[in-house]
Amino acid sequence: MSSYYISPPETTNWQITPDILAKELKGQWNSAKIETIDSVQSIHSLAWILQIDRWRLDGTLTKEGNVVHLDGDVHACARFAIWFRTKVPIEQELIFYDEGYSSDVVIESETIESDLVQPFITS
Repeated sequence: MSSYYISPPETTNWQITPDILAKELKGQWNSAKIETIDSVQSIHSLAWILQIDRWRLDGTLTKEGNVVHLDGDVHACARFAIWFRTKVPIEQELIFYDEGYSSDVVIESETIESDLVQPFITS
């Protein structure tokens, strides 16, 4: 599995609460396994496991509520990112990037899966 992130490109006051995200996740993926994280040592407030087509996707939301970390196939991560874009006000810019920050892609309302996947596929 590879790690990808979704976040604003710059510091912002925008955030999504763990309760709202958990509700949205269950609404989209009723078989989602969701866990609230109460540990003061953790930087995350919410964790989930989804099945997107044939791929398992593990995700977390930071306590600040504006960074999503995803572990999974890039295609599943891209599909999640496109779905997540619909849950965030359009005026809030979001980017999709990998752990090494080898590339980042702005996620817009018209972004499609291949837009997000292509920069991370090596020949």
